[in-house]
Amino acid sequence: MEKLSAFNPSRLTWCMEDAAIDAALLSRLVGISENALEKALTDGSGLTFLQLQKLGKYFGRTPLFFLEDGILEANRIRSPQFRTLLNQQQDLDQKIKKIIQLAEWQRQVYIDLVEELDQVELIPFNPPRILNNDPVSAARIAREWLGINVENTFDMYRSAVEKGGILIFRTNGYAGNWQIPKSHPTIGFSLYHKKYPIIVIRKENVEVRQTFTLAHELGHIMLFRESTIDSVSSLTSHETKENLANEFAGNFLVPQEKLDTIDHSQLSSDPAELNSELQQYRNAWGVSNDVILLRLISAGRVRQAVYERLVQWREQLPEEVADGGNRMWRHREPRHILGDNYVKTVLQALDSNRLTIVKASKYLDGIKLNDIRQLERYYAGT
Repeated sequence: MEKLSAFNPSRLTWCMEDAAIDAALLSRLVGISENALEKALTDGSGLTFLQLQKLGKYFGRTPLFFLEDGILEANRIRSPQFRTLLNQQQDLDQKIKKIIQLAEWQRQVYIDLVEELDQVELIPFNPPRILNNDPVSAARIAREWLGINVENTFDMYRSAVEKGGILIFRTNGYAGNWQIPKSHPTIGFSLYHKKYPIIVIRKENVEVRQTFTLAHELGHIMLFRESTIDSVSSLTSHETKENLANEFAGNFLVPQEKLDTIDHSQLSSDPAELNSELQQYRNAWGVSNDVILLRLISAGRVRQAVYERLVQWREQLPEEVADGGNRMWRHREPRHILGDNYVKTVLQALDSNRLTIVKASKYLDGIKLNDIRQLERYYAGT
């Protein structure tokens, strides 16, 4: 295959430095000989288009990215939101960077499609004003703004938040562009934008964890109007903003009127019995024992020791097995990852001949033609 003479080695160099990867490791990961990479980097020897596709797939770039002239500057290829996350976590690995890039790209796709489809109205992001960064009042205001009433599942909360003009993306369980490695501590991030904010949630085998992360990221957007990336440690952090975002999430999911329905004087101090007693509340509100008990502790109704005994008891239980996702339901995966608003917009563009089937596949996480048709039938039947 013919090599491309327009190849710009400085762009590959930048990508490798950004990912902290050398030619030897890159060679093994993308299937291009180390010698070919070294030659391309040292004397500008061109690479084939197929090789550029392989590099683009790994670095989250198009092949044309490596053919453009000019020296790269970070502020030209990273959005302000992206740079904010990089400043917060300087050792951000390549997989998370690619997911951030992918989320921003999907957002632009959505905006472009809505503008193309005149009959589809872009949901405006116009949040109410929050005074003094008070998480309790902010949670109450957010529930009123979003019309939260009987929501008790991740999908219900997601739908409500999306109606506020925020795009909610969720990673998937199996290997692919949207998977966060199991060993990675990141649980989610928010990319604040005055008009088009994004929240990305890591898929968890326990749904209530996803729900809390969603509420936590919403807290960052409502309270601080800024982008942030969160790890498991964020949920127990004493850092001011993380602590306030957690308090917002607790009050958002379990407001005072719900908390008041629990007769705390009748709760057992035995962890197993307490777990059973809280089950009806967990099911009704779609939250974990942790959220309920921490709200009760904050209200001075339960002692910290009760919660600590429950945590110790739970750690002795068999570890839950994570669900890696099922390829049998591949046609529904775009809905789980990108949300109903996004997927319906793509399908509407396809149906009105504003979009080719090839582009529709690209916009829907690369699903095949048969999967797109199954997805259309799924929505037609809902």
